[in-house]
Amino acid sequence: MSKAGRIATLVARGRNLWTRLRRDQRGSVAVFLGIALVPLVAAIGIGVDSARGYLVRSRLSQSLDSAALAGGRVMFESYRDADVQMYFTSNFPQGYLGATVTTPVITPDANNENLTVTATATLPATFMQIFGQSTITVKASTTINRTNRGMELALVLDNTYSMASNSKMVNLKTAANTLLDILFGEDDTAANLTVGVVPFVAMVNVGAQHADWTAARPSSQVTISTLTRSSTITGSASSTSNPRTYYACATVSGSVMPFRDGQMVDVSGAAQTDYNGRRQIRRASWPASCTSAANKFWYVIDNHGSGGDPTTPATGTIIAKLPTETFTNATYTSTNGAWKGCVEQRFDPSDPTDPWDTTGAETAPAVKPFYKAFDPSSVGMRFYDSTNKAFHYQCTTNNSTSGINGGANDCDNNWDATHIVENGAQTQTYNNRGPNKGCAVPILPLQSSRAAVSASIETMQPWNGGGTNIPIGLAWGWRVLSPNYRGLWGNPTVGTQPFDYNMALIDKVVVLLSDGANTALEGGLPGCNGSHGSYNCAPNESEYTGYGRLTGGGFNTTSLASAPAQSDSRVTTMCTLMKAKGIIIYTIMLEEPDPAIGAVFQGCATKPEYYFQATSGSLNSIFQKIANQLSNLRLSK
Repeated sequence: MSKAGRIATLVARGRNLWTRLRRDQRGSVAVFLGIALVPLVAAIGIGVDSARGYLVRSRLSQSLDSAALAGGRVMFESYRDADVQMYFTSNFPQGYLGATVTTPVITPDANNENLTVTATATLPATFMQIFGQSTITVKASTTINRTNRGMELALVLDNTYSMASNSKMVNLKTAANTLLDILFGEDDTAANLTVGVVPFVAMVNVGAQHADWTAARPSSQVTISTLTRSSTITGSASSTSNPRTYYACATVSGSVMPFRDGQMVDVSGAAQTDYNGRRQIRRASWPASCTSAANKFWYVIDNHGSGGDPTTPATGTIIAKLPTETFTNATYTSTNGAWKGCVEQRFDPSDPTDPWDTTGAETAPAVKPFYKAFDPSSVGMRFYDSTNKAFHYQCTTNNSTSGINGGANDCDNNWDATHIVENGAQTQTYNNRGPNKGCAVPILPLQSSRAAVSASIETMQPWNGGGTNIPIGLAWGWRVLSPNYRGLWGNPTVGTQPFDYNMALIDKVVVLLSDGANTALEGGLPGCNGSHGSYNCAPNESEYTGYGRLTGGGFNTTSLASAPAQSDSRVTTMCTLMKAKGIIIYTIMLEEPDPAIGAVFQGCATKPEYYFQATSGSLNSIFQKIANQLSNLRLSK
């Protein structure tokens, strides 16, 4: 016989016994015994049925807890209610202890901050049926409070020119605002939540107000003890293919040579003006008589059409130095070329294995200051071009979109007082010129206003200049979160932030997005095109970036081909260091098929599921998923 059958039999016997006792007239003892059995049977029945009800209610509450937490994790997803039902059913199957359960009622509040799930279970009574109660009903309810842990969040976002294609920048802005909607809800602020934005191109703009983070760049001025020219000219003045060209060999006083092969150097002081001017110096290749010594360099001089050959310059104080980072013309103002706020990354030329943007990236500027980004003008800086007489004063660094025989306007960043245009409206073309070329909109440091973060995101736009330099963006994302920068950012970041690492209930998070691999764009040097003499082959050069140009040493290589691998290595090193400090990293590779940078981003992410390969159209759902993962849930009652 089943358990239910045995219970039914006992109930029936109990009723028969009660009936016989009521009719039995044979003695008072039986009467008293019958009376005593009534509360005893009632107590047993209530106890048994209460225990069954308690077990059902406990299982019901536990099932609702699991279901509500599951729903909270996907609060903004269309399948939220389905997940709630699935988790509830798996934990409370129909028929448990004979109970029948209703479908859970799911009720979010107006701000989607609280989710309440309620259900009712009904089970048949056993002993209590003696007293006319046939069923037992239990009800349970759970409310989860969807709270954001305290968080400092840095959005490190690609603003390179390629973001103009396929609506990538438009969709990125929409997606970033979706993330803000989830984290902030309908409020402009949320408890212990601050967000910063780090737009990057090939450099990062920290804001002109942080000029005190910079130091004057050493001029690296040297005195030239001897300045001679070649004894013969190359070609003749009447030759189309070989304009009249000499080279000058400079011997630097002392043994220290601060210049690298291919750098821009200003030479002045020579009595013969053909020797003065902005030059691209050479310390390698031809001629051996000048490059065989460590304290010598050479550059091209040209006297085509001047009416005579340049003579050996008169004795005097002849100096060479890096271009001065000022422009004193009256038209050099805050709207047409004054320093905009971008900086070069710190590196130690004597120790290229430990650049300051990796192992020492979060070092405060008071300890290791930055240099202001300054892209020297290429106006007047020429190099011998044997292919075309008309362009024998060819620009040393051409616009990357032009051939080597382009006109003067095609020179790489040939700005002057009347040709500084990059600080006006961004034209999204390759024609921007000026000392701040490639310097995009500034960082927004950590602050609590959702409206201010959204406004900063809205200022972003595709920006031309220098290529893609992911490690520079990542380094500044780290600094936005680093306690070493506490109190340095100023308003709107409060003076107590960034917080210490691993502070209780405070997460530090970076979301890193790029739509391309690391690149160092060729600076458009004339190079060896087959018709140049061997001594005219220029060194590898890049456009100006946050690492300077390739010839400056900031890339840790003199090869354009190997520069991306150097940048990839820096990203990997920084990611490892940041994760070791407890920073959570999400990475998004947007429409970039290069497997090398994909592997770098995968390795950078804190967890495999924190790495995303995205299309422009999928950005919104990815940022939504990240925002949901950043929401920490807890039971409120």
